Amino acid sequence: MKVKGKLKGKELTLERELGIQGEVDVEVEISFPEDKVEAFGIWKDRDDIRDSIEWVRNLREKEWHQW
Repeated sequence: MKVKGKLKGKELTLERELGIQGEVDVEVEISFPEDKVEAFGIWKDRDDIRDSIEWVRNLREKEWHQW
């Protein structure tokens, strides 16, 4: 089942009622609209990794030339 909603802190509000009574365990997968997402994470301020494909290519090339 897929249902859209809004997440604010730890509170998730769904766009429609699901008709589920009581408390149930769920697994939630979060995805964001691409036009609303900023880069985040431990790599966001790394200028040397801006182009991740090029960075990986260079890293592999350096490693392969050691052997």
